[in-house]
Amino acid sequence: MVNNPLESLRSGEFDARMHWASTPEALFALLSKSEEVRALRDGLRQGTLHEQDAGEFASQLMRAFQRGVLFPHDLALCGLAVALSQWHTEFAREFLRSVAGLRLAEMRMSWRVAKIALEKRESGSQSEYRSFRSDSISAPRAAFVVFHLVGDAPDKHRCHVLPDSYDATELEPCRV
Repeated sequence: MVNNPLESLRSGEFDARMHWASTPEALFALLSKSEEVRALRDGLRQGTLHEQDAGEFASQLMRAFQRGVLFPHDLALCGLAVALSQWHTEFAREFLRSVAGLRLAEMRMSWRVAKIALEKRESGSQSEYRSFRSDSISAPRAAFVVFHLVGDAPDKHRCHVLPDSYDATELEPCRV
């Protein structure tokens, strides 16, 4: 695997492992479990990868777009969309909306995968979680806390601290 998590999405190895997924749903599931997407999510969470990096990477990918020719970086854009599907910031939301809105024949999967990412964010499965980064903690890296809203009451929530090896099914309540 390539050292740079963004560049790993352009590798031939990544393409070879992902190209067989025939539906956007299958590709989303496959990408969600891939080490490349996990590395992107970790980089965002740990602060070693920034939203600006992701935006510049996407811009570089899009320079290869040509009308009437299959987009060569379709899977890379899909990987970025899946990684950002759990990153609850304005940048991530706008990125996913932009890609989902493309609906181009040259981009067979990326706009569809971005649409699934948006749907998952807006459904109860992921949109109930809002992440906040605290830079005021004196630790080697910033801590991430997730507030899970309880019902429709914004003043009632459960607080969770994301461990280093974050898995949404293993959230641990924090003591406040």
